[in-house]
Amino acid sequence: MLNALYITRKNEGPEFEGRVTAALRSAHLRRLSVAKAVAGAEPDTAPDLIVAGLGERRAALVEIKGLRRAFPNAAIVITSRKLSGEMSVQVYRAGATAVVPLGALRDAIANLTQVFEAGNPRKAAALDETMVEEFHDQATGRLDADAVARGLGISVSGLARAVGLTPSALSKRPHARAAQDALRQIEFAVAAIRKLLGSDARARAWLNAPHSDLGGDAPLALLTKGSAKDLADYVRGALAGQPT
Repeated sequence: MLNALYITRKNEGPEFEGRVTAALRSAHLRRLSVAKAVAGAEPDTAPDLIVAGLGERRAALVEIKGLRRAFPNAAIVITSRKLSGEMSVQVYRAGATAVVPLGALRDAIANLTQVFEAGNPRKAAALDETMVEEFHDQATGRLDADAVARGLGISVSGLARAVGLTPSALSKRPHARAAQDALRQIEFAVAAIRKLLGSDARARAWLNAPHSDLGGDAPLALLTKGSAKDLADYVRGALAGQPT
């Protein structure tokens, strides 16, 4: 699965964002604001593909050059409702890999995905190993708190504290942006333990079994009593060979 980063802008509007998100539905999607991206802020995993709207034309070329500096190894796709030939040339010169009309973005992403996965089968497999497909909302691609809670056998209210939201807020918006980073930590932990132990049933047993180094608590208590990061860090310790 392609590791994609969508560079967001406040002025693009929900319709534009919805079309980009739909085009990236089959990708492992992260979001980052254009200001943070150009400043060099990094997502938790390096992107194979970056998709960004053209934005304000005066600033567009500077922003694209900044994205290229920040992500030298990623394919950068710039999309817009309207693209002139002259502007497309300048965008390519600034560092874009492809310049695509918004209406053709879905097909462009599908074609790029085939190229990436054909050329990087090991990397595609590695990305799949960090994902729990059933934790994602099929329409948006975002992690869904309802699905995560169901997979862990806990309530959404029990999950809320771990992701830093109130039970009410998380129940109303189970795939809210504000919850994505924490839900990703949980997804990593579950995917890693599944891979290590070989099955979902064994992973769930490990998460719910008492551990002596946790004072008899189960690893899942790190989530329900603490935070998503607490659980993910404990799993990273287990993967690194620390006693668990």
